[in-house]
Amino acid sequence: MPNDSETPALVELRALVEQAKNGRLPAPEERRAAELIRELVLAGGKISSGALTLMGEMPWFLAVQGTVEVWPQLTPARRRSYLTFLRNLNSDSSRRTCLSIARSLLKIDPISGTKLAAATIAAMRGPSGLETRDRQTIFNVFVGKNKPWILQVDLSGIKPGDLKPLAQALLECVTFAPPPAAISLIRWAKPFAALSELSEQLQADLVKTVRKWSSRWRKELAELDPPPIVKEAVTVPPAAPKPTEPSRPAHPVQPAAPAKAKLPQPKRGEGRQPDERPGLRQLLKQIEDRFNSLQSELAELKQQRPKEHLQRASAEHARSNDEVLKLQQENLQLSQTVAELRQTLSDLAATNFEEAVSRRSDTDAPLTDPVAQYRSLLTLRLGETMTRFQEINRDNQADALPLLLENMLVVLEQNGIDLSGVAAPPAPARRRY
Repeated sequence: MPNDSETPALVELRALVEQAKNGRLPAPEERRAAELIRELVLAGGKISSGALTLMGEMPWFLAVQGTVEVWPQLTPARRRSYLTFLRNLNSDSSRRTCLSIARSLLKIDPISGTKLAAATIAAMRGPSGLETRDRQTIFNVFVGKNKPWILQVDLSGIKPGDLKPLAQALLECVTFAPPPAAISLIRWAKPFAALSELSEQLQADLVKTVRKWSSRWRKELAELDPPPIVKEAVTVPPAAPKPTEPSRPAHPVQPAAPAKAKLPQPKRGEGRQPDERPGLRQLLKQIEDRFNSLQSELAELKQQRPKEHLQRASAEHARSNDEVLKLQQENLQLSQTVAELRQTLSDLAATNFEEAVSRRSDTDAPLTDPVAQYRSLLTLRLGETMTRFQEINRDNQADALPLLLENMLVVLEQNGIDLSGVAAPPAPARRRY
């Protein structure tokens, strides 16, 4: 709630902050909020402290615009005080705001932006490391959905030790990124931090992720010297041999038919006397033994048939499981390929749209001369750079002109114009009176 000691500018800023909590403000009101932040911070004293305290409550985009607006006009001492105050903000939303401010400062003051990012990440890191929601926040701010944002900033002037906290945090976030972005992040962070420095749990999560990648991205990750557990996961194992079906005999063994013993016939006229045929008992015993042997052979055959059936069913089941696993792997590879193609098409569509607009392809008089097409495309991109600069520098501050010139030189170099050979003009001679 506002009190009587607050200035009208601070009261107006507080009202805009409360309004922004319900949704994005219109562009004029966002510009007004940025101007109020600049005025209050430059005023110093309690007024400046009130504005900075309110910055922890406002949406991140208002704080970012206000910081970009006021930063070029702050002295080095006041910049240090500004960063110190931001580091003392402890809520989750204020840390998200600090990360966004650090990202915006990386373009205009890389050293200050790196220090603020490192301090904010250190405050977010607990005894067990970064939590999942914190890693997701860092990923959303510094990486994004398509090409990683951090790769588009020139940080060559920063010391490797100062960049290590940010690089280590981004390595912990690679599981959220698609394979192309993850490979780019790992390659970018390699001079500052290594995957082997991740915790065992994060390495295990990375193993689960890379096992879903296609062989192309696994091969690229293997070339980046990953830790042993990850290197083992990216190595494609050889296909296991299929189990062979047990061979069956060509002709099943049939039990031999019992030989019919020919009983001796008594002579005509003689009576049946046991004493006259002593071999009858022995013959009956042979028949009984043969019958018992046939029974045992029949029982063995009955036991063998279920075993053969189970072995045959097991072999067929293993073969079907191999086919299902192979189909699942092919389906996963196709899904990854489709996602990569969609990303490539999206990037090509964005580039082709700019080229189509610059060539006037949607008009009745398109440009056909290559030189004219190139000049029109370069004019379009320089115009976009001017428009973004004017949105930031609405008061036409002369101190910001070097930033505009630097951005325009970057656009020229990105479009194939090499300015490295341009020599600096000599310093003007000083007259002596």
